[in-house]
Amino acid sequence: MREGFFVLGFIAFLIATGVVIFNILSGIPVKGVKLPGGSEIIFDPPTSKPTVTLTITPTPGEPTPEPSVTETVSPPTESNTSEPEATIEPAPISTPAPSPVVESSPDIQSEISRPSPKQEVVNYFSDINDGQYQTAWDRLPTALQENKTVHPDGFASFEEWWESMTYVDVREVNVAENNSDNAEVNVRIGYNFKGGSFGSNSLRFLLSWDSQVEKWRITAIKIN
Repeated sequence: MREGFFVLGFIAFLIATGVVIFNILSGIPVKGVKLPGGSEIIFDPPTSKPTVTLTITPTPGEPTPEPSVTETVSPPTESNTSEPEATIEPAPISTPAPSPVVESSPDIQSEISRPSPKQEVVNYFSDINDGQYQTAWDRLPTALQENKTVHPDGFASFEEWWESMTYVDVREVNVAENNSDNAEVNVRIGYNFKGGSFGSNSLRFLLSWDSQVEKWRITAIKIN
């Protein structure tokens, strides 16, 4: 029923609108046209441009249509502003403090660089085994070289004694005492004579440090 009424009203509106337009084109003045249901189209003759005012009177009992609301959603605006990159500053490198230089006294350095006193004993017998009798003789102290009991003919007696052996076997060398200037070295040796016989002996070498030439010197040889 209500839909039919709206259809009839719309048709009447079209007819009335056509009549108004026809009258305007024909030059006939038209003030208004009433529509079914109480609606009226009012026309004011234009001075320059025609103005059409549409007044719609709602029918009692019919709900007034609510205007539609169109919501316009704007797209999000992309920001070209990028966040600033974080700058990582390197941590400061701490420079370690230089280690203090400890200077040792000349006496301590001398003791560190000194060879072992037993090396002088080993070198003495190495010269004998190599046939370097003069070099071995020069390692002996003057008092021992001039001892007529041990060396009646001096160097000749020394050479003759060691020439009677094939070689001397140095079996053991131990440092019994060693301080800043003096040392004591015990050695066990074996004699290998050219005739095929063998012998052995235990000797104690006393040595002192010669700072002028920086080497150990034999001061005495004793039989243990």
